[in-house]
Amino acid sequence: MRPVAFVLVGVAALGSAAAAAASPEQLLAEGNGRYEQGDFVGAIDAYRTLLEQEIEDAAVYYNLGCALARQARYGSAVLAYRRALWLEPAHDEARANLEWVRARLADLPAASFSVRDLLARLAAIVPLRAGLVIALVAEWAGVGLIAVSLMTRLSASRARRARAVGLGLVVVALAAGGAPLTQLYLRSTEPRAVVLSARAEAHSGPDASNPVLFTAHEGYEVTLRGHRDGWARISAPGGLAGWIPEASVGPIRPPRGPAAAAPFAPIVPGG
Repeated sequence: MRPVAFVLVGVAALGSAAAAAASPEQLLAEGNGRYEQGDFVGAIDAYRTLLEQEIEDAAVYYNLGCALARQARYGSAVLAYRRALWLEPAHDEARANLEWVRARLADLPAASFSVRDLLARLAAIVPLRAGLVIALVAEWAGVGLIAVSLMTRLSASRARRARAVGLGLVVVALAAGGAPLTQLYLRSTEPRAVVLSARAEAHSGPDASNPVLFTAHEGYEVTLRGHRDGWARISAPGGLAGWIPEASVGPIRPPRGPAAAAPFAPIVPGG
């Protein structure tokens, strides 16, 4: 699990938020350097600080996942890899490492088929911006050809060909535009989270005095259903549902700023 080498995109646009203290490039170099030296706690701290500067990059979460896995912090590693895949569904290294970590977690249910993950992988075939550009160009070209076939004195055969090509381009526009729209929808509606505690007892209500219904183990992927008074209501495979402390679970959808690193705390040397 070697952290990847990459160049951050859009660093200049961060302005004063990234100018304070170490720069993103320095933090990245520090994290990767500490990882190579076997100082995984130091690497985790550097990557977490980088995330606090509103850097939203799959490679940062991937590197963080590698360092957390080396510390045997498998629940947090699962969350980091899942966030990398949320940002970049086609990140094959993150997917492979996620499976490696999941195999080392006790009592973890087998990964179930997810329509959301399938749609995310299909949508990721066309990058977000490229899909929008392709859709716009294909739509204008298709509509233009159809208009030409209807408004000009073309022979019947040429008009039919023009309309056929035009309709084909409109279909391409719909497909290319649908991919980024699907990505945006999936990102804005992600309800899942990862259990970070070794054992999180799920109660019937948002209080520890309520009966325990089941125990969710480290690395479980659950669905968030609500929040109340520092508790999160979750549902799990098999029709299970209950309340666990919010600190025991981290949402897969990455937050920005200091909250981006919060679910991974605290980091204890040798833990």
